[in-house]
Amino acid sequence: MLAQVFNELKRSIGSPRHRKTSQRPGRSFADGDFAAIQGKLGLRSQTFHHILHYLETLSPPYYIVETGTARAPGYWQEEGNSTLIWDRFVQFWGGRVCSVDINPTHVAIAQQHVSAQTRVVCSDSIAFLAGLADVEKAHLLYLDSYDLDQANPHPSALHHLMELTSVFARLAPGTLVAVDDCAGEDVGKHIYVSRYFESIGITPLFRGYQTGWVIPAR
Repeated sequence: MLAQVFNELKRSIGSPRHRKTSQRPGRSFADGDFAAIQGKLGLRSQTFHHILHYLETLSPPYYIVETGTARAPGYWQEEGNSTLIWDRFVQFWGGRVCSVDINPTHVAIAQQHVSAQTRVVCSDSIAFLAGLADVEKAHLLYLDSYDLDQANPHPSALHHLMELTSVFARLAPGTLVAVDDCAGEDVGKHIYVSRYFESIGITPLFRGYQTGWVIPAR
C-alpha cells in the first residue's frame, strides 16, 4: 500500500513557482524575540530555531500552514505550542498562519491565544489541506495533528503521510515541510513522510524531535 502511495506522489509532482530569498542583517525573530520562549521548549528547542532561521532566509510576508493546533498554552516543553510561536513570528515579520484541528475544544483554546493574523479552523486536516486553494504560497507546512502512540506509531505516521499526499504536488520549491514528535528513527509521526522523501532523494535539512525537509526545484 505504501509503495503505491509513494509512486502516486512521484507521478504527481508539478512545477510550482520558486521562492525568492532575501537577507536582512541585524533583524531576526529566531535570534531575538524567540529567545524568551526557546529555553522552555525542551527537545524542540533547537529544531524550532532551525525552522525559524530557515524561514528568515525567505521573503516575507510569511504564510504558515499547520495541522494540529495549540491546545495547552503554557505547557511549552510538553506540547510545543507551535501555533503560538508561528503567531508571534508573523506578528514580527508580517504574514499569516492557518492552523487546522479536528477537535473543537482545541480550536476554541487556540483562538483565545492568537492574534488576528492566525486563522484556526475546525476540520479534518487531510480534507482541509486538499481543499486549501492557496497552499502553494506556503513557506512552511507543519504536520502535527494525529497524536502519536509510541507503542503503535503507524496510524499517526500514515495520517501525516496522507496530509503530505494531499498537497505535495502544489508545494512550491523552497517550502519547508516539518513534522513534530520524531521520537526515533522508526518511532514518530514522521516515519512514512521520511521514507517518502528519502525515496525521491530529498534529505532532511535538520533532524531531531522535529524533522524538516525543503522542497527542491523541480
